[in-house]
Amino acid sequence: MMARASWRLPAVSHMASTAARTWMWGRSWPHVRHEAGAEQGFARLADVPVNPDAVGREYGPFEPYEVTRVKIREFADAVDAMSGAHYDVAVARAEGYADLVAPSTFAVIIAQKAEFHVVVDPEVGVDFSKVVHAEERFTHVRPLVAGDVISATIHIDAIKQRAGISMVTTRAELADADGAPVSTVVSTLAVREDA
Repeated sequence: MMARASWRLPAVSHMASTAARTWMWGRSWPHVRHEAGAEQGFARLADVPVNPDAVGREYGPFEPYEVTRVKIREFADAVDAMSGAHYDVAVARAEGYADLVAPSTFAVIIAQKAEFHVVVDPEVGVDFSKVVHAEERFTHVRPLVAGDVISATIHIDAIKQRAGISMVTTRAELADADGAPVSTVVSTLAVREDA
């Protein structure tokens, strides 16, 4: 378990983080298809329950994600994060950051790009059309700043099934170009099963 950071980022409301997920998911996964014969070759998942034997699987690390000033500003706009440290390099440096600092929930962009590999793995059996996002937790070692190059490894930590719903918990470990840990993002997806 990573230690809690001693630094503090500007607060981001739950409503703002929901807006960020909508913004990110809407642009990142539009090509996921679940019908038979899809061009990408994804299996038909509607009739397959989530496979509890997938617990313990690890995916990645994947191609690094470069954190840019543009992406930080776009995300800050999407979540209504108003700190000048998200928009103005001089303000960020005056607050002790090397460059623009990302809002604390920015790590979700990188984590969900990695989580995509769990969703499209036919052996796991997640039907994305039946997914509701249940929970997201962040543990930061340090803030993400413009210029960071971040790799993610995703783990399936738990799959619990009750009352026709599979709760799939993943953990994304984010590391910088030197391999040093930056953040851990734990996400739980509720996947409705057909009766």
